[in-house]
Amino acid sequence: MPVLVDDKLAARIAARIPFALTADQAAAVAELRARLAGPSPMGVLLQGDVGTGKTAVAVYAALR
Repeated sequence: MPVLVDDKLAARIAARIPFALTADQAAAVAELRARLAGPSPMGVLLQGDVGTGKTAVAVYAALR
């Protein structure tokens, strides 16, 4: 079942993160948003070094 999130909700979620996302983090969020809107369950691996913002991206996905 698709999980649709409108732009208003996406902005509210982003406002809860106490820093601006990097370009790579924003790209990861955009990819997650597209996959969440898809018709089937998703399996993804978010990979990165310590301190690259994996938790922030994961929290964004969880709040959606």
